[in-house]
Amino acid sequence: MSTRPHPIVRALARRVAASVAVLLGVSALLYAATAVLPGDPATRILGQDATPENVEAMRRQLGLDRPVPVQYADWLGGVLTGDLGTAATGRPVGPLLRERAGHSLILAGVASRLALAIARVVGVGSG
Repeated sequence: MSTRPHPIVRALARRVAASVAVLLGVSALLYAATAVLPGDPATRILGQDATPENVEAMRRQLGLDRPVPVQYADWLGGVLTGDLGTAATGRPVGPLLRERAGHSLILAGVASRLALAIARVVGVGSG
């Protein structure tokens, strides 16, 4: 009896590993892209009238005073443990996503059904 995993298991493992690598790569690229955007998140949160001391305190509170790779590692660690961070409004991101997920699923379902109906009509009409 062979101890090697079944070929389907190996293929599935490769696919999962590739998917994880792609997700990590895309998240790192997006994080880096947002880090080089003009403007300061602390200033956006506090407004243009904020004092430099308040802006610096907000930057420390948000962790923006640390290098971008350290910020990304902290963010990724939070995501892996279920902490998606805090939105600019000060609310946790997780509940915000959950609030909107239902509407997004309804929209996706309606769009899929509409696309399927149109595809059927076009398919039948074309022969």
